[in-house]
Amino acid sequence: MGLLLMREQLRRLRTLVRFLVAQGGSTKGRSESVPCLLAVSELPWSGWNLLGDRTMRPGIAGYVDETDSRARRRGSVMALRSLGNAGTSQSLVIWILRMASTPDAIDWVSKFEQRVLYNEATSKENLEVISAERLNALSLESSQAARVKKMKRRSGENQVVTIVSGNVGATVFQVRCFGPGDCWSWEDVLSVTSLQTQKIVESIPSSEERGK
Repeated sequence: MGLLLMREQLRRLRTLVRFLVAQGGSTKGRSESVPCLLAVSELPWSGWNLLGDRTMRPGIAGYVDETDSRARRRGSVMALRSLGNAGTSQSLVIWILRMASTPDAIDWVSKFEQRVLYNEATSKENLEVISAERLNALSLESSQAARVKKMKRRSGENQVVTIVSGNVGATVFQVRCFGPGDCWSWEDVLSVTSLQTQKIVESIPSSEERGK
């Protein structure tokens, strides 16, 4: 019993160390990704509040492959923004990451389902993948979406998380919409995703730089 407890403590320590190592990132990386995030004033309806911002180095924790490692080596930083709307019971998490190249970004998005399953510890039975063709209107080079049903351990409340991931050139993004039941319609999700896509386009000076 003591050995099992020790192993669990070591596992938790390794997880904490990986998380702490991932924090921060280069100034250049932050200046690339942070300006691409949607601001509260740019969201499509009122009542939103900023809950927090964070930056992390990619390729340290979670699902990691060579595309994450290349992004880390070039000094890229993942910028993450959390927002909440008490009036509608909606929560929103958006993150942005500049990959080493456009092919890497497309490859990253193509493995979206594996990443969701790994990072969310969700079984396939609880994951409904929405057809990528439904995202063509956003003019993304590659995109996928999933609706993940989760249950909060403490309250037992059912929560639905709708996740959309895509890329604009070498920049990948993920929009995560949280809330009880169906408080997020698919149209609401697409509205926020479209605004985030446009913000990336406007924040990166030229198509040439987007494709590096």
